[in-house]
Amino acid sequence: MLKTFVLLLLSLPVLTGCARDPEVDFALNLYLLSDEQSDDSNSVTETLEMEGVRGNYTWSYYGYHPGEPPADVNEDFKLTEEQVESLKLFIKDQGLNMDLAEEKPMDELGRRMEFTLSVTMNGESTEISMKGMSYIWENGGDGSGNLDNIALIEAAQSLIYTVKDLGGLYED
Repeated sequence: MLKTFVLLLLSLPVLTGCARDPEVDFALNLYLLSDEQSDDSNSVTETLEMEGVRGNYTWSYYGYHPGEPPADVNEDFKLTEEQVESLKLFIKDQGLNMDLAEEKPMDELGRRMEFTLSVTMNGESTEISMKGMSYIWENGGDGSGNLDNIALIEAAQSLIYTVKDLGGLYED
């Protein structure tokens, strides 16, 4: 009887469907900082972390805005498996599942950007890391920046908007 009980106890995770491959099917860690250096300097920092269907989103603002205190958001959310699959397709379609490192000078007046994105999909991991200026208006700058891959930052912002929409993180 004891042998049967031990065998049943050891088999329980398999029988209940709780046994999972330890390899991560989907995870992402995104950090995006947009920092303006000017007379009314300000910054916005966003992070998005997911593992499987569970995630966390943070947003914080710091800087010049008369009459408004700094704001912070920190929200947990859960997606469905179907939404995660759609998210994987979005990441692939936007070219966000690649390895890339780009670092440019960030010492002029204008808008500085820092962006990192680590993605694991189906056991394969990639990482993007970028720093530079998205807009330069100092020393006769025409507003253009020095980042070669600014479209990836724009795609990352779209990824944040998509996850916020899927996770129900927008206020009604």
